[in-house]
Amino acid sequence: MTNPRITRPLIVGEVLFDCFPNRNVLGGAPLNVAWNLRGLGLDPLLVTAVGDDDSGRTAIRAISDWGLDQSGVQIDQSHPTGRVDIKLDSGEPTYQFWDDVAFDHIAFPSDDIIDRDYGLLYHGSLAMRSPESMKTILDIRRRVKCPVFVDINIRQPFFNHSWIEPLLRDADHLKLNADELRLIVKAVHHGDSAPSDETKRKDDSNAWSILCEKAQVLKKSFGVKTVWITYGERGAGCLRADGSFFFSAAPAVAKMADTVGAGDAFAAVTIQGILAGTSPDDSLSSATAFAARVCGLHGATTMDLDFYSS
Repeated sequence: MTNPRITRPLIVGEVLFDCFPNRNVLGGAPLNVAWNLRGLGLDPLLVTAVGDDDSGRTAIRAISDWGLDQSGVQIDQSHPTGRVDIKLDSGEPTYQFWDDVAFDHIAFPSDDIIDRDYGLLYHGSLAMRSPESMKTILDIRRRVKCPVFVDINIRQPFFNHSWIEPLLRDADHLKLNADELRLIVKAVHHGDSAPSDETKRKDDSNAWSILCEKAQVLKKSFGVKTVWITYGERGAGCLRADGSFFFSAAPAVAKMADTVGAGDAFAAVTIQGILAGTSPDDSLSSATAFAARVCGLHGATTMDLDFYSS
């Protein structure tokens, strides 16, 4: 008799408000991933912190209304709910994050939460900017007994090269975009000879082969098993645990709104595939297609359930 597959993901990290010039939208990569996973029919548990303020209460209400488990949401009496001011230039976002907010003070969850069975632990890199939340994330990684999915979201100045080792070491899955891959590999090499730059290559297969070389550096240096790379209009690639590499072209976006949350959408569908036992190539194709559809939204998520079933 085979054991039933454990499919519940544990999501740890920031909840914040994406503040556009004309609207405020609940977001943060971990929240977006959890939100999308719920829309796709999974039951993620989100561990995060919000302030005891109007924004925090709005966040908790939205989380509840979407059917997400609230038991891991901590209310911080001393710090405000996270916020990032976003400006769009031809659909491309730039970010300005507020400092010392609730998600910088995520506490280690109760035994009742941490000792549940999870199929996968997801966390990003932004919440690592504070020592308190970094310690919580790394302690959770040591405590849980499930694969770890690390999502790199480099938001300067909130990324420190000293985080690379604890972030990447022995990760089962690493997801990052091509720019983040170049930056981290350059930091790992400390200016020494690194794999060549693919940005001038017009042929996608050549560009992807060079990105594969860079991903191999991270596998060998940190024991990462599988690397997922997003590359905008060029699609996405996957360096599997067995060393094989393949990529999926990006489908056309029917009506571009903005790219906010596209990477989070990609991560959610990739996680869905991992938990379902879907082959990496099928997961890659599905994740790339879903990310392209999210580019048609204003913001990272939607409350339209039909969006997730179509």
